[in-house]
Amino acid sequence: MMEPPQPERRQPGGDRRQAPRVVRGIILRYRAVGAQEPTWSASTLRDLSRIGARFIAEGAVEAGQRLDVQLVLPITPQALALQASVVWAKPMGAGLAEVGVRFILPDATTERLLDQSVAHFLQRAQRPPG
Repeated sequence: MMEPPQPERRQPGGDRRQAPRVVRGIILRYRAVGAQEPTWSASTLRDLSRIGARFIAEGAVEAGQRLDVQLVLPITPQALALQASVVWAKPMGAGLAEVGVRFILPDATTERLLDQSVAHFLQRAQRPPG
């Protein structure tokens, strides 16, 4: 299992992305690790990379918080389950926050599936229309 990621250091005006990102209507289900309630929240991803994602969360989410995550990817027959660490959270009002997470990859298979999913979307985005 990988070590938990350290919070990312922000540099004004610089692009901090460490991996290509894709923008697609991928569904993410999430809940706080160890949550007493079995209820999951759902969001459509704003973007996805092999190391993390950005989405709109309902309720209070804070940097450093751990989430259980399920990604519904088109190349897998069932949702991909893993954990993520909240790197940043930006309140938006109305009980919503834009959230950036870094995945905590449990094994090489999960990492490979994320790599393949991002590559799949990048290839589709580069195809000429028609």
